[in-house]
Amino acid sequence: MTPLKFLKISAPVLFFNLALFLALWAVMELGWRIYVATRPAYDVLFLQPDRAVGWKQVPNLKWIWGGIHWYGRDFSVPIQTNSLGFRDMEHTIEKPENVIRIALLGDSLIEAVQVPFKKTAGHLLEKKLNALRPVIGPKGHRLRYEVLNFGVSNYSVGQYLLVWENYVRQYRPDFVFIFVAGFHMSRTIWKYEGGAFQSTRGQQLWIRPTFRLENGRLIAEPARDYEVLVKVQKELIEKEFGGKFMRKRRPLTLVEMLIENIKTRQQKAAEEKKQEKQDITPHEPAGIKEPPLLEMSEETCQLNLKIIEELGSQVRETGGQLVIFDLIKFFRESSMPFALSMKAEAQRQGLGYVPLSDYLLEATKKDIDIQWRHDSHFNKTGNKILAEVMFDWLKENGSKNPRPESLNPKTGS
Repeated sequence: MTPLKFLKISAPVLFFNLALFLALWAVMELGWRIYVATRPAYDVLFLQPDRAVGWKQVPNLKWIWGGIHWYGRDFSVPIQTNSLGFRDMEHTIEKPENVIRIALLGDSLIEAVQVPFKKTAGHLLEKKLNALRPVIGPKGHRLRYEVLNFGVSNYSVGQYLLVWENYVRQYRPDFVFIFVAGFHMSRTIWKYEGGAFQSTRGQQLWIRPTFRLENGRLIAEPARDYEVLVKVQKELIEKEFGGKFMRKRRPLTLVEMLIENIKTRQQKAAEEKKQEKQDITPHEPAGIKEPPLLEMSEETCQLNLKIIEELGSQVRETGGQLVIFDLIKFFRESSMPFALSMKAEAQRQGLGYVPLSDYLLEATKKDIDIQWRHDSHFNKTGNKILAEVMFDWLKENGSKNPRPESLNPKTGS
């Protein structure tokens, strides 16, 4: 067969195959568009500057969080903040006599915008506590429990103290739970927060209040660039978000998605190599921008222990009890010596201490998924385990709280 005859025969076949391929691609593209339309993701400016604590959520804001990817790869969650700017329900400042309050201080792991509010550890804990047999207080009232969530993205241990002093203390909680991993401790001295605000990415702005030790005294260092942060955040809202706090991310085409996947795999491979060098475990929540090359040191550990001591003292002065939930080993096993130091210090100060890492690592050994596949924050199961650990500690230790109206003064029939 001559080349000319072959071309005459194959041309229709090639045209048919090309047409078939384009038709199939169009169908795939349409299906893809429908799929991503049901899993939208948004850019959200849900944090606002706060002079006292650095930042917290925008008060009374309704928004949707689909994660850091361009579509809701793992979840798409509606969020509502309260009038104070935390992901929680409204609570009266004055605590009723028949209420026992538990305040949670943490970062995005406790803020938990990756799950619906009713599936957060705080709400699950409150539900479990109020489902117990009736507990009767000294005046014959049935005791109720309120769990207040003060978790905010990218907070440090230092910011736990600040948020206690400026927002939490007025609610007079009976128990204050703080959640501490190595990166929470490193953030205490890291001024240049680079992951919480789109407006500051690529800039070196001192926007996190920090602490230092001077002759054994705790010295607070206000954020130098607070006013700059306010300005650039305002400009971003006005110029790029049209005066709003949320905008929908543009869905990618199939070709763009394939290119994005290749880039993601390359980036993941590079991060895994970096993790091997720095001994960072894969539990690290995606999207958390940690201080570059800032390793945990004995000095950083001592500073954080001093902050925890101060926080414990202030909580004790209001009649409450501070409890440390230790996450250090879960996120970086090489930091185990710092976990031991924290446990010893908690015992010295008379604080509650829970090796939360042990419970989480036990779940992962049983192949229980406690984190989202692509986001790595705690999923619904992870939040449930957190709630169960807190609940078990309260059942065993709640009656040791110094207040007379403590957890189990009298159980009703």
